[in-house]
Amino acid sequence: MKQLSKFIFFNFIILSFLFSCVNKKSEDPISNPVVSKGNLRLHLHTYIDIDEVDAYGIVYSTSTGRKISLNLAQLYISKFQLVKMDGSLFNVPDTIILQVQGNDTYIIGDVPLNVAIT
Repeated sequence: MKQLSKFIFFNFIILSFLFSCVNKKSEDPISNPVVSKGNLRLHLHTYIDIDEVDAYGIVYSTSTGRKISLNLAQLYISKFQLVKMDGSLFNVPDTIILQVQGNDTYIIGDVPLNVAIT
């Protein structure tokens, strides 16, 4: 009888161990990566030589002595591509920016967090 109790107890321990080792769902981060996104903003400035343009109508001098004054400065940017950490490209969809003087920060949109911004 004592032998039977030990056998049942030993089998119970083995079965408990085996059932605790069963993995119901594999969450391998390599094969099932979680793609997190973040909001990307682009901060742009207008420069004449080494001087940032603060406002229209101001006369700026270049290092060669040339005098320049702006009454309109615009930059049109579209079809953004960002480089991911693995070297592949991420095309930022539906992004067109028309930079005008006085507006420095532009919201690009949500992009994956694994892109390299350089």
